[in-house]
Amino acid sequence: MLNAAIKLKDIISSNVTALVDSAADPAKLLNNLQREFEASIVALEGDRAKAVRRLKDLEANYVQNEMREADWGDKAKTAMASGDESLARQALMAREDCRELLSSIEREGQIAKTELAAIEEAIEELEIKREDARQRAQDQAASAGGHSTTARGSKTDKRLEKITKMQKRAEFATDHVSPGISEAAASRDIEELRRKELIEKELEALRPGSTSAKRRKSK
Repeated sequence: MLNAAIKLKDIISSNVTALVDSAADPAKLLNNLQREFEASIVALEGDRAKAVRRLKDLEANYVQNEMREADWGDKAKTAMASGDESLARQALMAREDCRELLSSIEREGQIAKTELAAIEEAIEELEIKREDARQRAQDQAASAGGHSTTARGSKTDKRLEKITKMQKRAEFATDHVSPGISEAAASRDIEELRRKELIEKELEALRPGSTSAKRRKSK
């Protein structure tokens, strides 16, 4: 997967003008480039379809877990009203699990949206390069004696400036460094403490005789 990503970055950032100028057989090179661009576009179209499906699945999963979160909150109140504090605590813990899952889904959704945008941008850039190679091939075939194909240089180079920027924008390979084991463990412990503190506060608010409980009865 990494090798394919690197190859795609190389294709997107390639300079067609430089390649043609240095080629022993420009016509053959241009035909090969067109096939390479087309194959990359087809592959990216498949990736785009998968990314769209992934976003839809995440959206559906998010809605389901929102409903589960609300349901566990209601169950905690019911259990507390029945005097079963242990069951209420379990319900609140299950609700917190749902909240954590919702946060995870949100993060995955942002990543999926970023990936989809990068894929769509890459497709756009490759379509420009494919058209450029096609036009150059036509010019090459029309020119007698294999004259230079760079007469359209200034106009094409402006288009290629936009294309080569893709090398900086489309980071298909992940460069993120994972946190150390001790750091991750500390983060989990802190989060667990936060959960327990939150649950105890809510249980206190739900206990008969608490200020919050009195307010609910007075309404």
